[in-house]
Amino acid sequence: MKLRTSFFNGTVLRKDITRFAPVWGLYSIFTLMAFFLIWESENTAARFANNASYVMQAMGIVNFAYATICALVLFGDLFNTKLCNALHAFPLRREGWFLTHCAAGFLFCLVPNTAAALLAAALLQEYCYLAFLWLAIMLLQFLFFFGAAVFSVMCAGNRLGALAVCGIFNLLAVLVAWLFMTFYDPFLYGIELDVEPYLNFSPVVGFHHFQYVETVYDKMANTTVFKGFLAEQWQYLFIAAGVGAVLLVLALLIYRGRHLENAGNLISLKPVGPVFLIIYTLCAGAVMYYVSEIFSGNGRYVFIFLGFAIGFFTGKMLLEKKVNVFRWKTFLGFGILLTVFGITVGLTKLDPAGVTRYVPEVQEVKQVQISPNASRYYYEHSKCILTEQADIEAITKIHQDLVDNRKASKDSALRITYTLQSGRTVERQYYVDMQSDAAEVLRGYYSSPQYILGTEDIAALLENAFMLEFRSNEEEIPYICIGGSNMDQQIYVDKYEENAIIYSVEDLAEAGTSPTGLNVELARGLMDAILADCKAGKMAPPWEYHEGEDTFGWLTIQSFMPQSETLNLNSNSISASISTYEVIDYTPVSYLEVKIFENCTNTIEYLKSIAEQ
Repeated sequence: MKLRTSFFNGTVLRKDITRFAPVWGLYSIFTLMAFFLIWESENTAARFANNASYVMQAMGIVNFAYATICALVLFGDLFNTKLCNALHAFPLRREGWFLTHCAAGFLFCLVPNTAAALLAAALLQEYCYLAFLWLAIMLLQFLFFFGAAVFSVMCAGNRLGALAVCGIFNLLAVLVAWLFMTFYDPFLYGIELDVEPYLNFSPVVGFHHFQYVETVYDKMANTTVFKGFLAEQWQYLFIAAGVGAVLLVLALLIYRGRHLENAGNLISLKPVGPVFLIIYTLCAGAVMYYVSEIFSGNGRYVFIFLGFAIGFFTGKMLLEKKVNVFRWKTFLGFGILLTVFGITVGLTKLDPAGVTRYVPEVQEVKQVQISPNASRYYYEHSKCILTEQADIEAITKIHQDLVDNRKASKDSALRITYTLQSGRTVERQYYVDMQSDAAEVLRGYYSSPQYILGTEDIAALLENAFMLEFRSNEEEIPYICIGGSNMDQQIYVDKYEENAIIYSVEDLAEAGTSPTGLNVELARGLMDAILADCKAGKMAPPWEYHEGEDTFGWLTIQSFMPQSETLNLNSNSISASISTYEVIDYTPVSYLEVKIFENCTNTIEYLKSIAEQ
């Protein structure tokens, strides 16, 4: 009786450890080898420490796979009818089996990762604390994934079902986003929903969205500076670990009421069956939709219907473990699913609420941002902000024309973001014909100084600039560099040899330089030439409603950023960026790159005059 009331059994634990030694043994070898390989590639503790944050970020997928394998092997007896009945005939209560297997699973994670952390601590030397932070992250991640995997095992009756439930549970947000983008997004003309925040509901994605610690590597001193923790990612990690603990409790409750005769079934928990069937059917329809895009774009709905039918009836066969599932109840369920799907797609297409047709009134708009980038990532560094009523009216007119005359043009993108007087934002994305009147209007905005240089105040732009470089595709103009020290310039002299014109700080000491060492006269003349081409509408890059002239060269402006400014450069210029490392007394440096095209005659003539001097 003592054995039956026990919640833990040492014999079962030892058997788990020895029986499944290949699983945790191979994982231990993999972890130790990974650290050795990283160390061999970096060769210094400082560089190894700098890469530790990236290792922490990447281990989520490894933990997902390892925790799933551990749960499948530890509770594998539940998938075999004879083994399941035989083991559960022993005088050991189910709580004892469950908690002992869970203890073994945590040991499979704790022991290998502790050994790897001790090795990493020895290699990291004064940065050894990063190794123990890594260990804590691994344990907390494993707690979630192991809890989710054990919960999935209790919901399934065989390994295939357990893998399916575990995959759906961990990737549900990704699957929902994929299905939505497949079936509904094509009908939302002009609307692009940002699904990325919702992907955090899938920890497989959320665990490596952001780094856990922030470090900066100083190349000159060969040291790594610890900047602190990223609280948001740690909060997400602890919440996920808490969810994993709750899932283990729910798994125990399911296990206590589990019918042993369900061993071998795809799904053992009855309420999970319909959820699996619906997701499986929708995914089958989505796959057939993409097949139709390859072979017959016009017959996509036939392919979707075929995919739904294949998914629904094969799913029924898997759930019931028989082929003869063609009953009137099954056809009724399939009809209900098709009806609900058709109604939701129809409402999306008809848009009774007028969401896709909405264009704000001019007086409602506080400002409007336009960008030619379809990518949301590049949009943040490629936008033109307009606040004048005439400009807002011009954009709303273009917007209304695009809504009234929907065309499948893929010439060039237009992303519009309205900031209304109420504070609400409205974002839309369209494609514009490059030969249309709308493109001509937009081309003027994309050639403006505000868009190309990020500002119309050239004096402010050059105030902190210390180097201007021009790299040409044409032999008639060599490499030109204005500013910088002789030491800096030696790099470019060695690279370009005789095809270089260098105006360094030392060379221009008596020629009138700015506090940063930049020659004011030459720099200002070049900026005036660029401004003239901007006003002529010749500076818009080719993907931004440009006529498509070839690139003549690239002008890069390097500037010191004041200490008070953050590393997120607030600029409207498409190519404005800021370095992730710090130079010269740890002052951040910004890089603004401007493309010069063959029709930018004012800029090219000025560069030629510099080359001729």
